[in-house]
Amino acid sequence: MNKEEQIKKLNEEILFESRKMYGMYGNIQWAVEDIIDNTLVVRISSPRKDLKEEDKQRIAENIKKSIQSRVPNMVVKVNWRKWKPSDGFGFLIDVKKFLKSRRNENEK
Repeated sequence: MNKEEQIKKLNEEILFESRKMYGMYGNIQWAVEDIIDNTLVVRISSPRKDLKEEDKQRIAENIKKSIQSRVPNMVVKVNWRKWKPSDGFGFLIDVKKFLKSRRNENEK
């Protein structure tokens, strides 16, 4: 599996639940952007105007812990970036994919 496939699998499968929760309840978008030398580079953004610097640091730490609970063998580096409309609002999911993943989990 090449790096792009690994990143896609992390974002869409392994870390899906965490990404969904932050998006649904906090309107915070985050995703693994790159993998460099066993380090996941994570980008965080949000259209929220009420987030102070200490809030952003706390959120980044929580995201980092959430990722490490799913992939404990990786180092995680998180970076906030200025939100752009192309980042979207909240978290949109592919319902068919979500239901399929739920079905697969229930079969285990």
